[in-house]
Amino acid sequence: MITLSNRRKRCSIPRFRYCHALFTLIPLLSASIASAKILPLTAPSGLSGYTDSDAERFLPNGELLYYVSGNLNSGFASMACVYTGQTSVALSLGGANSSVLATNSLGDIVGRAQWADGSFHGFLRRAGTMTDLGTAGEVESEGTALNEAGIVVGYTKDAFGKKRAFRWENGTQTLLPTPLGSQSWATGINLQGDVVGVVFTGGFQYPVLWRNGALIDLAGQTGLYSATGTIHTVTDSGHVFFRATGLNDFDEFVDLPYVYDGVSAIPLTLDGASGTFAGANPDGDAIGYGRTSGGRMHAFLWSSGSFIDLTQLTGLTNASGYPELILPGTIGFRGSGYDSSLVFKDLFFVYRDGQAHAATLGGESSTAFDLSATGEAVGAAQTASGVNHAFRWSNGQTVDLGATWEGESLAYGTNTTGSAVGYYVAEDWSYRACLYQGGAIVDLGVNSSYSYAHLVNDDGISAGAYLTED
Repeated sequence: MITLSNRRKRCSIPRFRYCHALFTLIPLLSASIASAKILPLTAPSGLSGYTDSDAERFLPNGELLYYVSGNLNSGFASMACVYTGQTSVALSLGGANSSVLATNSLGDIVGRAQWADGSFHGFLRRAGTMTDLGTAGEVESEGTALNEAGIVVGYTKDAFGKKRAFRWENGTQTLLPTPLGSQSWATGINLQGDVVGVVFTGGFQYPVLWRNGALIDLAGQTGLYSATGTIHTVTDSGHVFFRATGLNDFDEFVDLPYVYDGVSAIPLTLDGASGTFAGANPDGDAIGYGRTSGGRMHAFLWSSGSFIDLTQLTGLTNASGYPELILPGTIGFRGSGYDSSLVFKDLFFVYRDGQAHAATLGGESSTAFDLSATGEAVGAAQTASGVNHAFRWSNGQTVDLGATWEGESLAYGTNTTGSAVGYYVAEDWSYRACLYQGGAIVDLGVNSSYSYAHLVNDDGISAGAYLTED
């Protein structure tokens, strides 16, 4: 299951009126962009009143997910769409709004879409076909997650707003076991069919796991008294990550993230008192942060039952840190503290093969926005002269992707073939969408004073946004 990132870039420049998604075809092996094709992505045929658009992500099948939005007669509306490579298609069930909540590696999409009567139904889009997931006799539903087999989970909602978790497979919607008088909703499913979610009863919320037909109260596995909590995710390895609060044996209040491995619930914490879950990969590795016995916040990795304090590996003194990105075999995290010359640094680090590598161009700060499937990071780093330049980190080396004149540059996205996309600041102070490739900055030729590219796939197709002036 692939859940959607919250790190999508949005246009928010007050002096501009409209933001449009941009779809750019770039021949990776060409020395020029003369054959590049720029396609503004607007509302698909049949939709009117949607003035803005925003690229979301490439799907594994090559389609591009994007949103259109605008102020319609019925009020503000936002519609999820896909560009198939030939045409744009709205993910619609007849109403004005829709949203995508998860995709899988096949390009299947689940979410919710509005009917003409204003109600919302969960949907699955597979192989170009939209399917209404139904409501099990209630008034609304939502598809929240799916696995690689195309099995969908979510919840229905009755006229009083009461929710009930469901599982949908091949046209059959099955309500999941829920205690009498309680509400439930499912939020995740793995390849094995394990489903996670929450049960709400008596005014309290409990993280739960539906496995092999049984309902498991995860908070009850922690050993805390009066335990409640929230769910995070379930991985294909079978690990379940959740948060629980309650009282320990000393009547002390505890609020911690946990991992359930099928036998017991293990607290994810460095000092036993605090911790925050930040993400997990399909292998069951987790990242988070918590306070050390010295009171500083440190990033950590939990892998195969062992804790690794990532911040301790930075070489900085009086250091703090937070995790940001996680892939199988590669972790991205932020570390701040003083170097050996007592200069304060705030840097992005890549953890691979047991070592933490700083992404730096000689300045005091750096940040990354994307990790490729091969473990390469891109972002922006301060140079020794204090100017931010786009960078690519690969195999322990940070490469300056350059800038024009004295302006800054930034890389938002990367692929596995060595290309990156972002923007650079031109001499007229315009922000120019660009491709970083082969040591050169290639202007994508967007006719706007503010544009950027933040997505690029392995076929060399990039996407971003540009602004139009009033």
